[in-house]
Amino acid sequence: MSSSVRQLSYASVLLFAGNLAGMSQTQPAISNAFSQVVKKHREKNEISRSALAELSGLHQTYIGLLEREKRSPNLDTANAIADALGLPLSQLIAEAERILRITR
Repeated sequence: MSSSVRQLSYASVLLFAGNLAGMSQTQPAISNAFSQVVKKHREKNEISRSALAELSGLHQTYIGLLEREKRSPNLDTANAIADALGLPLSQLIAEAERILRITR
């Protein structure tokens, strides 16, 4: 294999790996909208991140990361947050879907 082909192959692998890394850092739109809804309800009810974390059985760092759209909750976690806010999970999801429709 020639040197130029090897360099091209190596460059292609680095580019592909970079694209994969970038993809993993991008949060899906529904997760971002859900994060906004959680923050809105937490602030509306005057609940601190720490209190929401305690009520939901999560770490306050996770709540902060979620609200800054750096984490996406799985269904069990989203449900624990909804319970802690005293709301049905379906309501939080519906509100997130409305945000998506508005922003599209």
